[in-house]
This record gives sequence, structure tokens and C-alpha cells, in this order.
Amino acid sequence: MTVDEFRRFPEDSGPVYHELRHGEVVAVTRPKLKHSLVQGNLRQLLNMFAEPGSYAEIEVAYRPLPEHELWVADVAYISAERFQQTDPEDNPHATLRQRSTTKSASPSPTGRGNSGWSIWTAAR
Repeated sequence: MTVDEFRRFPEDSGPVYHELRHGEVVAVTRPKLKHSLVQGNLRQLLNMFAEPGSYAEIEVAYRPLPEHELWVADVAYISAERFQQTDPEDNPHATLRQRSTTKSASPSPTGRGNSGWSIWTAAR
């Protein structure tokens, strides 16, 4: 399935939302309060040190690969330069590379891992 086809689905409600991973629709559980509190703290820290004009937010839909991927980032940061280039009618696009790994249950965008928090940054 493509991103355009996926976007035609109705908005999610209830205990899960959906992402498009490798062209397949995947149900994802909504975060609990503890998760949301950590997200909010990370966003605040990013905003304290972020360059003017950059964007830091929680639960941001993005496209890790061009056509068959539409994921939701727990916490997203977009530099001012990249944010100015982002089409507000689309989701941010990213060419990703892994920076570090600690602990998580989320698979990587490349599908090569499923353990460890993965921190991904957009490469230029």
C-alpha cells in the first residue's frame, strides 16, 4: 500500500492508531501517561536548546522512506533549515541513519532490528 492510499483511510479513534510500515497497515497501541510525560519532558529540553525556527513536537507523523512508510515519532526535532523546506500539506520526509541504541520495542525503519531504543536522525 502507498502513503496516498493509506491517507484515504478514516482517522483513527479508540485504543489503537495505525501506521504504514513496509506497505502494510500496522495497529499501534496508544501511549500511557508515563510515556506521554517522558515525551513532554524531552520536547521541553529540545525547545530549550533548539535553534530559532526549528520544530520540536511529540507524536509527529513522518515518512522514513518515500512511498510505503508513514510512522509516528514519539518525539521529533526538525532543524530550522529543514523545517522551512517541509511542505505543511505533507509529512516530514527523512533519510535516516541510526545514531545510537539503548532500549525499545520498536523496530527500525530498515527492519533490521527490534530491540533497543533507536534514535534516528535525518541525514542530508
